[in-house]
Amino acid sequence: MDLKAQDSLAAWLKGKGSEASILVHRGHSYHLDHTLKKLTPSVKLTLLGSCGGYNNILSVANISMDAQIIVSKKTGSMFINDPIIEVINETLVNGRDLVWLEIWEKLRIRFRRNEFLLNLFNEYIPPGRNVSLFVYKLFNYYR
Repeated sequence: MDLKAQDSLAAWLKGKGSEASILVHRGHSYHLDHTLKKLTPSVKLTLLGSCGGYNNILSVANISMDAQIIVSKKTGSMFINDPIIEVINETLVNGRDLVWLEIWEKLRIRFRRNEFLLNLFNEYIPPGRNVSLFVYKLFNYYR
């Protein structure tokens, strides 16, 4: 049903002359392959919030080199994914730019009262702090 819904959304966007520019995967990692099949070069922001999303950054970068990528290093959690999505949506709806240092600090303040959530949050890497992705993009830029 999820795949059918995604296909319907893609067809609707195409009918409007548009494409998705944000790709979110917040389910189990064993479903990530299905989500990555929906990735296009038009995607500018990707959230891989499943367990070990970090292991798939090159899959994203190979298709959408300019994508900003948020990944979980270890355990992905809806208790982290949902607030990240909420802050991104709120920022975009208010017509503001996504400034990752500000967004990450806002989220850190939100989670700091709960050590368990803060530890989960600290396993996520925001755009701009992903050294592996930076080196990969730099390498490909000069290739």
